[in-house]
Amino acid sequence: MAYFPNGTAGDMFQAEHCDHCVHWKDEGDGRGHGCPVFDVHLLYAYDLCNDKEHPGKVMLDTLITPDLTCTMFHPHGRDMASLPLFPQVPNTPGGKT
Repeated sequence: MAYFPNGTAGDMFQAEHCDHCVHWKDEGDGRGHGCPVFDVHLLYAYDLCNDKEHPGKVMLDTLITPDLTCTMFHPHGRDMASLPLFPQVPNTPGGKT
């Protein structure tokens, strides 16, 4: 889960990862329109960060792993047709990937 203790930490993650990803939408107006993965972390990570068994936390941990790897990250310039339909997700419940 991507729990950001402050806005600067979230901005740094966005600049390092999201700004270089095909899922990050920006209309060129400087506001950005984000990514659903980043958005749900901003909305729910604070409430769920200490609840290890909550299904929402399990889902957030699957989208952005505890080591801050976004499983949906795909850099710009990569052929979308070559991307896997279901990305490999490490450490999923039950040990399956």
